[in-house]
Amino acid sequence: MIKTNKDNISFDEIVESIPFEQFKASFLSAEEKKLSDTLEKIANKETTPSKMEIILRGFLENIRKNLSDSDKAAVQSKAFDPLYNIAYYARAISQMHPGFSPEGQKAGFETEDFKSEVVKLYQKYQSENLKLINEGKVNQLLTDLLGIGLTTLQDNHFNIKTAQNTRVYKNEAETFSKWTQERPLKTKHPQKGNVGQNVAYCADKLTKILMQENLGATENQSPLLVAEHKIAGKTYGVVAISSGIIHWGTPAQEEEEQKFKKLSENFEKHYKNWDGVIIDVRGNGGGDGTINRTITRMLSGEEPPYCLKATKRKTKEAALREVSSPAVPEQKEWIPKTFHGAHKVFVLTDSLTSSASESFVPMLKHYEKATFIGENTNGCCQYGAIKPVHLPCGGIMNIGTLFRTYEDGMVECVGHKPDINCQGRDALQVAFEEIQKEGKGKKS
Repeated sequence: MIKTNKDNISFDEIVESIPFEQFKASFLSAEEKKLSDTLEKIANKETTPSKMEIILRGFLENIRKNLSDSDKAAVQSKAFDPLYNIAYYARAISQMHPGFSPEGQKAGFETEDFKSEVVKLYQKYQSENLKLINEGKVNQLLTDLLGIGLTTLQDNHFNIKTAQNTRVYKNEAETFSKWTQERPLKTKHPQKGNVGQNVAYCADKLTKILMQENLGATENQSPLLVAEHKIAGKTYGVVAISSGIIHWGTPAQEEEEQKFKKLSENFEKHYKNWDGVIIDVRGNGGGDGTINRTITRMLSGEEPPYCLKATKRKTKEAALREVSSPAVPEQKEWIPKTFHGAHKVFVLTDSLTSSASESFVPMLKHYEKATFIGENTNGCCQYGAIKPVHLPCGGIMNIGTLFRTYEDGMVECVGHKPDINCQGRDALQVAFEEIQKEGKGKKS
């Protein structure tokens, strides 16, 4: 039982106030609802079951095998208990997050401030008898929990949104000011990069367009581009990927996958005829990294490393995530070696280059003819393979499943450095200048 003395309660006691079986029931109840809602949307759109629908129904069946009606009823009664939600949040992060004292490794972020802030918040809601009586009160709790995470956890992927997947607070400046009264944000969310716009948005700079597709809604599209550019007597292929977003498990997934497949097919069809390749991931906030692997595999002829090593938490709570969604594979330790390829490669990055788009750095770091141009990437990649965790009150929390080790150590909220930092200049123009320099050098 949890202590009744509010002043002496500890973080561990808050976590232990929810037995594992109860935590499991809450977690799987939320996953069941999410999958049921998704399947209903897919069924309304499609007349025959798709491959994705069949897979999702398999996971839904798996959840129901592990979740009884009595378990569901028990946790539903606690859904809007603030203390239960705070304890659930503490248990989820401490037992699921790959950077929270990961087993068998020393790396990760400092956790004492997080624990201390959770205890303070728990005591506040307990002593003031605060209740989640309406949507506004729920959002206030979610805002409090988000603030703890952003000011104590060095994790750029970490976020909490409402059940409708919207921001939990109304006034950003006021909220951030309140959060940072005692300590600055541990996360890093930069504004627009300072090395030019992704060329996918201004393809008229290039000689010939081979393929162009748009991801996303009409008012907020992210283009994909394969093109050619003639410069210094050479033909360079240009692959511009402004986003990697694929909405897994939704009706949009298949269409988005087809667009990336088209990009891959165009690259494969033309790249052997090019003298070099420019890969532009400026402004790319991440998503799926499959296309990155495909491109680097073609260039090097070998399987590229996503990082040095990737490991998962080995807790019962972390294992629950594979009951309701596909297992994420770990990566065995990769021993650095040089990749040889026929093409000179330039990779353009900026401060918005995040998550999956940052993977071009470790995958091409040892490609002997690769040069990175632009500015530091965002540093949103150490804790990867994000799977949302739903809080009992409806909030949606982003937590990764993998701890990735990099040659440069902790890059989270720091970023990968370019070979040529050209802040204040267009990275594409700098790449063109490098190509012209090489052309002149060979002539002389």
